[in-house]
Amino acid sequence: MRLLNNVLRMSFDFEKDINNTFVKKFIFIFTELGSSVGAGIMMLAISIISGYRTMIVFIPIYLIQLFITELIKFILKSPRPKTILKNNLWGMNFSSGAFPSGHTSNIFTLATLMTIYYRYNTIFTILVFGIAGTVAISRIFLGKHYLVDIIGGAFLGLSISILGSYALATILPMFI
Repeated sequence: MRLLNNVLRMSFDFEKDINNTFVKKFIFIFTELGSSVGAGIMMLAISIISGYRTMIVFIPIYLIQLFITELIKFILKSPRPKTILKNNLWGMNFSSGAFPSGHTSNIFTLATLMTIYYRYNTIFTILVFGIAGTVAISRIFLGKHYLVDIIGGAFLGLSISILGSYALATILPMFI
């Protein structure tokens, strides 16, 4: 049990543990795909490519996920790793609770919605969830979250997307 707790609470000190400057910059920028700004840009791109009908499905589910994630963070006020001293890409340093990871929840919500509504193929699904997983792991590398935080964020994003899609398919079958 102690080993499991240690694994779930592992963290990195980004400045000390990663020496390659290119890797540091890549992780620092790539992680922002999971931010609300990154998610908004991705949803805008999806709506330009696919049309507004997709956003009628994506936006409500995304906003519900965002509300639930922030509510859980506010209620639990779970501490972040001690390495959380740096600002994000936009120069801000928000210090909300750590559990669940908002970036991870955001990106897994979008990945799940994309695979539900764009049933391309297995390679597309692996690619989309590979990107989501990389964003999630980047949160640990940056010292912003523990493993348990990103597992919680991924579970929340997946479950709300699936339940929300089912609910919207029942309410608005013409959009699904």
